[in-house]
Amino acid sequence: MRLVSIQHCVPGMILAKDIYDESGVILIAKGMELTPRFIRRMSQMGVTHLFVIDDATEGIEPLETVSLEVRKEVMSAIHDSLDSLLIEEPWRNKVQRPAELHKRLLQSVHLIIDELKTQPTTLLMLGNIYVTDHELYKHSYQVMLYSLALGFRMGYNDQELAEQGLGAIFHDVGKQMIPSEILNKPGKLTEEEFQLVQQHTWTGFQILRKQPELSLLVAHCALQHHERIDGSGYPRQLLEEDIQPYAQVVAIADVYDALTSNRVYRGAMLPHEAYEILLAGSGKLFNPKMIEVFHKTISMYPIGMSVRLSTGELGVVVDVHSNIPERPVIRVLYDANGEPYCKICERDLSKQLHVMIEEVDVPLPFSN
Repeated sequence: MRLVSIQHCVPGMILAKDIYDESGVILIAKGMELTPRFIRRMSQMGVTHLFVIDDATEGIEPLETVSLEVRKEVMSAIHDSLDSLLIEEPWRNKVQRPAELHKRLLQSVHLIIDELKTQPTTLLMLGNIYVTDHELYKHSYQVMLYSLALGFRMGYNDQELAEQGLGAIFHDVGKQMIPSEILNKPGKLTEEEFQLVQQHTWTGFQILRKQPELSLLVAHCALQHHERIDGSGYPRQLLEEDIQPYAQVVAIADVYDALTSNRVYRGAMLPHEAYEILLAGSGKLFNPKMIEVFHKTISMYPIGMSVRLSTGELGVVVDVHSNIPERPVIRVLYDANGEPYCKICERDLSKQLHVMIEEVDVPLPFSN
């Protein structure tokens, strides 16, 4: 199968993987032929890429970091937990969340931790495609997953990971107090609007610190995830030594997920583009050690992604190395003149250091 940008999808392509809703229910089954209406609808729903059938890339199968069953349970627990904190009255009058709901959410976080432990590597890869009607649920799940994988790589124990995971899930809970027309504004925010958005850190902290089953460390993830180690963040312009480590992890995960997701004011970036932005902030905005570890936590070139090499050849990513994810294995399909290779030819860029990836998401001919 091939991973194709929604902009490069054309009618007649065949969907190679099911598309799910946020709770894991199949919305569109694999085998469906793409139509102009379908492609347009997927784009409107925020889908950036689709897996499609292609004979030349037969056998290429992206691995799932988290099983469908676990994701369904975790997303359901996140949904119920965040819904329990929906604020119809001022937070100080809100009834506390039931202890059993916290217990269920904590069990869900441990399910993710257990999944990470069973992976041969903790390299996060793009697998199934999901669509959602509520960005907060998806964002909370993704930031939790990135945070746990980074914490796991950094050697956090299970208790630390569980606390980190809860902090990641609730880091943006304060945004539920901000009017949707401001959160979803396509243009630049006014100074007044930006100040209102910034208040979500304090609001989230106040909500979470009133929950007896949550630690203050969890609440500080909401308060400090927009702080930056050089003091340029908000709400308190803290320096690195004053920013809670969990919040520093969540900050990296939060920015990465925001960059790789569609927003009303810009399209989603590819993983390697988002990482370059994080890397540019290493040592200034983000903890450099955490950025270094995060580099080995994400798959910068998703399996199935088409690429152009410095040799001029065109191909598709078929495997990645957890220690050097920027040097994947490429199945080369076309030579520098655009002629197809008769036999399968693969280049392991971890061994062929003179060959570089020059372009990604390249439109290629299909053979079905």
